[in-house]
Amino acid sequence: MLVLTRSVGEELVIGSEIHVRVVSVKRNRVRLGIVAPAAVRVDRLEVNLKLHALDGSHPESITAEPSLHGNLASTPSS
Repeated sequence: MLVLTRSVGEELVIGSEIHVRVVSVKRNRVRLGIVAPAAVRVDRLEVNLKLHALDGSHPESITAEPSLHGNLASTPSS
């Protein structure tokens, strides 16, 4: 896992087509703006897990490092 420190307004790039910008930080909440091609689905982790549970699949990114995701039941929705 790559861990980065960014300030509001700064951005990171994944590949050449996905851009993630820090829009705001208030208390313990970080708002991100994501620009990605229409073919790339972008979901919150808890939404992604529910979708995969419904269709019976197992997303590789989730099973690769499960300890990084902690207790998903306590993840707040936004």
